[in-house]
Amino acid sequence: MCTVSLFDTLCIARTATEGIAFECNDSSLPTDSGNLVVRAAELFFQKLKVGSPSDGGISITLKKRIPAAAGLGGGSSDAAATLVGINRLLDGRLPSARLAEEAQALGSDVPFFLAAPSAWCTGRGEKTFPLSPPTVAKWAMIVLPPFGLSTADVYRRFDELALGRMEYLSPPLDLDVWPQLPAQQLLTKLENDLERPAFDLRPELGEMRLAIERTIDRPVRMSGSGSALFSLFDAEPEANRACENTLQRFAVKAVAVKLAPDGAM
Repeated sequence: MCTVSLFDTLCIARTATEGIAFECNDSSLPTDSGNLVVRAAELFFQKLKVGSPSDGGISITLKKRIPAAAGLGGGSSDAAATLVGINRLLDGRLPSARLAEEAQALGSDVPFFLAAPSAWCTGRGEKTFPLSPPTVAKWAMIVLPPFGLSTADVYRRFDELALGRMEYLSPPLDLDVWPQLPAQQLLTKLENDLERPAFDLRPELGEMRLAIERTIDRPVRMSGSGSALFSLFDAEPEANRACENTLQRFAVKAVAVKLAPDGAM
């Protein structure tokens, strides 16, 4: 897993009034504990018993840029940033190891964003092993279809297709070599076992992937459980040209992003 330069913005401040106040510019998202940002804040004030009435409360404003249900970890990254931000406001009362441990309760991808920018993830995704970021393949094109996919639905279809069998597991990866590969070579090694169930649920997404591959003349993969698609490039101009060609041909949003951008949480 690797971070990219497509990000949401969180503004977190202390307030004189107890409790958690949350606002988001995307009205389609919940503003209660159904939102991972709120659940991350509750982790401090309820489960971990960090803070006291004399500390007041927390105000959080979220500006979304990462589409929901796109398989890009937007909600998970927001939850991780919330943990880090509140911890800083409370003078770092929890060590980073404890933050990473508690982050698992929020979602399988949340611990990764505390180990970012690049990591090998196992288990449900919650076990992270930091890796060197890509040194040659430094850019990606992310294609954002006008619809999302439910992660639960994709995994349910995965089970129905009986894809989770031992014989489908890939051989061990040479993780020291992968970060040094140019984009074209790295793309040939990437697989996503969730593509087949996702394309079963939304056949037009599979058709779009194949059509974009033909248009830009390189492999295109799905991110996570979808619906976002991506391809990799060594240089920014290549990524920009691919985005322009994709937009002109398919009238679908495509953005060029940097892999493992500078700036840790």
